[in-house]
This record gives sequence, structure tokens and C-alpha cells, in this order.
Amino acid sequence: MSEGTTDGVIMNENGLIIDANSSAAKMWGGTVEEMIGRPAASLVAEEDRMKLAENIRLESNAPYEISALRKDGSRFPAEISGKSVMYLGRLVRVASIRDLTERRRSEEALRESEERYALVSEGSNEGIWDTNLQTGEAYFSDRMKALLGLAPETPPPNTKEWGAWAHPDDQQPIRQAIYEHLKHHRPYDTEFRFKMPNGEYRWFRSRGQAIWNADGWATRMAGSMNDVTARKMAEKELIAAKEAAEVGSRTKSEFLAVMSHEIRTPMNAIIGMNYLLQQTSLDEDQADLAQTVGSSAQSLMSLINDILDISKIEAGQLELEELPFDVRKVGADVRNLFTTQAGQKSLAFSVDVDEAMPPLMVGDPQRLHQVLVNLVGNALKFTERGAVRLHLGFNAATHCLEAAVEDTGIGIPKEKLGGVFDKFTQVDTSITRRFGGSGLGLAISKNLVELMGGTIRVESDYREGSVFRISIPWRKPE
Repeated sequence: MSEGTTDGVIMNENGLIIDANSSAAKMWGGTVEEMIGRPAASLVAEEDRMKLAENIRLESNAPYEISALRKDGSRFPAEISGKSVMYLGRLVRVASIRDLTERRRSEEALRESEERYALVSEGSNEGIWDTNLQTGEAYFSDRMKALLGLAPETPPPNTKEWGAWAHPDDQQPIRQAIYEHLKHHRPYDTEFRFKMPNGEYRWFRSRGQAIWNADGWATRMAGSMNDVTARKMAEKELIAAKEAAEVGSRTKSEFLAVMSHEIRTPMNAIIGMNYLLQQTSLDEDQADLAQTVGSSAQSLMSLINDILDISKIEAGQLELEELPFDVRKVGADVRNLFTTQAGQKSLAFSVDVDEAMPPLMVGDPQRLHQVLVNLVGNALKFTERGAVRLHLGFNAATHCLEAAVEDTGIGIPKEKLGGVFDKFTQVDTSITRRFGGSGLGLAISKNLVELMGGTIRVESDYREGSVFRISIPWRKPE
């Protein structure tokens, strides 16, 4: 009897086993000698014996499945294929028996795995796909088919057909993403548009992972896909709303810039005429009134200038000059501007310049002067006693102009530090009432410093004082 196979082989004559191989004996759970002489039907469960007898009667060679019995009475699934042959001048039946236990276990494991995939797919609203990269064959879960508008019985397309469903503009990016994953093991996570059966394109996000063989070749790739059309439409609407808001903001800023400019012309005339009025013969009351008009006009002009600057910045119309200048001169101008004001409040005021300061830098001296005036002016405004100091230095390591404005004023609470550079912002409303101001000075200063390529930051302890530091890249004249 054949011993070159793992299948069991038995030979029976008139229903009795006359020979068997060792694989059949092992499958049965006994020895070959014990099997010889037993009825062949005793190896088959009672409910399948009629099937066995019918196949023998018909002399069928087709394989069929039955429940087989072991010596101890336990069952196992088996596949039988038989053939009637002449043996030593007698007609006998030779049957091959294959134990299907492991196959059934694998099938059950696969079924459970597919059920788990289906549960995950349904629960996450994602479709599951699996492609054989060598044959091009693909597997789609039912959820995957539903996402693509396919009926459950529709066979999945091969990879070439599947790729053709993508929007023409997205096909090359998809191929590139797959190439990067297969060749460089980069994560495959991409978004694209697929054409639905009704001709509509919808957005999908696809993520996957390949399997590589021992030679480094990718053989399979599997993953998930979900419909992200709603998110894409929301993003598109958000971008459109943002662009509309930016256009509206630019329009508003341009309008404010024009209006501020138009208001400055009559304001200059008012200031000029008031100055000329003060040069004439006025009695004491008239002189006081003219002085009040002049002070109010200057305050209003300062506010108009702030609005004009912030409007130009928001509209992208503010351009900086590029010319060589001496930082020492800018520092001296700031000192001259505020010395009298500091003296009136009995504050110590100083402007220090590093001896290592290079002679000239390229930039906009007027705007640097404006930033320093804003910072020093704020420091003097919010300091009742103590000192205000402006330090100008050169950092050779970073090649930057470093400026610091220190004061011993009211300081800023920690929770308010993050908003000091916001437009129209004060630490609290009482500050506005007590000291005045539009709340634009620090916002303008921050924007100007950033336009110069620099940074500005603040350090402060409430009621102990503040330090505003700016750093601007130093550019030497050619």
C-alpha cells in the first residue's frame, strides 16, 4: 500500500478493509493490522454511510466530504475519493482519505477574521481593501463597495481599473504616494477624488500597508478608505470665507488709510492756524484756549497717525525705507524728545549705547525711531516713580541690533502678557481712562519690528516694572 503520501489510503473488497497505509492507520488512531478485516463503513459516521454506499455503487471517482470516525469514536472532517480497480484478478475499491481538520480551522479563522474586518469597517465607517500586487486582483469589503456606489455582488476591479476611477488630476499623486511607500517605506496616507457610478466625484482618504517578501519585493498591500467629501467641502467653504474676510479686511484697512490721510490734511491746517493764532496778541483766557486747542489737535493727530499706520500695515501698503543710518543718532533723538517729560515727572531717564555699536546699519531710521518712541513713551506714561532706561546694543553672536526699554512702572499681570501686542488692547479699562491712548502703539511696534525681520517680547512683574526687548537683524551698508 502507498506510503508516499500523507493522505490515508485503504483498499476494501465487498465492504471489508483488506489493506491500508500507515497514514490511514494514524488518521484512524490504530495500526494497519487492526484496520484489516474491519468494515469500511465503520470509518464513516452513520449519517454519511448511505453517501459512501451510493458512491461505491455508482463507482464514482469524484471527491466528496464526510464525517469520519476514529478508533475512539471521535469525529473529524474528511474528503474521500474512490476508484474501483482490478487487484489480483478481483474487483476492489481503493479510497483516498484526506483529513480536513486543519483546512476547516483555517477557513474558520479566515471567516472570523473577515467578520472582524467587517465589524471594524462598519463601526468605523471605513471600507477595507486588499490587493495582490503580483496579479492585480483586489478584495473589497461590503462597506468598501458601498462607499464606491457598488452593489455587494459586484466583483472588485483589478488595480489598473481601480486606478482609472481616480480624478485625472489625482492619478499621478496617487501613483507617487504608492511608489514612496513601496520603495522607501514611507507611510501611505493620501486623499483623492474617485468617480462614482453616477458620474459624481467624491473625496476619499486612503491608508494602507504593504507586505514585503524576503527578497524585498512588495507582494500585497491592504488598507482602509473612507469618504471625506463633507470635510473637504467644509474646508473649501472655510477657505472661501477666510478669503472673503481678508478681502473685507483689506477693503476696510484701505478705506481707513484713505480717510486717515484725508483727515490729516485739515488737521495740519488746524494745528498750523492755531500756532499762528498763538503768535498774535491774545489775552490770558484766549491764550489758554488756544493752548488747549493745540494740545487736543496734537493728540488727535497722534491718534490719526496710529490709525493710518495700522491700516497701512493691514492693507499691506506700508513700505520700509532702505538707507544707511547711525543708531546712535536715533538714540539721541529719543533722549532729546523725552528728557523734559521725564523731568516733569521727576523720573530718571537715560539712553545707553554700546561702545561696540557699528557706525552704520541699513534700514528705516524713521520706523525704528517710531518703535523706540512708542516703547519709551509707554514706559514714561505708566511709571510714576523710579526710572526709565533705553539700552541700545549690538549682539556680535547673532549679528543683531538689541534694544531694551526698562521701567519701574505699574507692570503687567502674568495673565495679560499674551495680549499686550494685540490691537486696541489695554491691561484693563481703568488704564484707558487714567492714561489715555488708543491701544495701537504696541501693535504697531510689533508689526514694524516684524517687517524689519526682527522680534519683540516683553518681561514684566505686576507693580514691579516691565522690560520690552527687540532684536533686529543688522545689515551693513555695501
